[in-house]
Amino acid sequence: MTFENNSIQFTAPEGAYTIPYILQQIATIQADIGYVSAALEQLSKISDGNSGNPGSPGDIAGEAKAKAIRDVIIHREETNQQLLRLYEKMYDDLTSRPEHNSPEQP
Repeated sequence: MTFENNSIQFTAPEGAYTIPYILQQIATIQADIGYVSAALEQLSKISDGNSGNPGSPGDIAGEAKAKAIRDVIIHREETNQQLLRLYEKMYDDLTSRPEHNSPEQP
């Protein structure tokens, strides 16, 4: 099986994608929350922006940093959702093969 994307080509060995492989990849995505913990830790380090001066705009840089961290999390979650859709499709393709279908009962 060969996948091409303009400048990237990847050839997977035949039979490399199995139901156990797909389930393991889904479990890996589910368990991968380190980036969320890291983002929360970074957010906790950002100043609250209270300079004590009346009428001051606050910590604009801190707000921008927080939004950037938020965007990283959003985009990572979108990537995870796309991966899950891909694995769902792969799972459906594998389970629709005749060797995975149970024999009909007489």
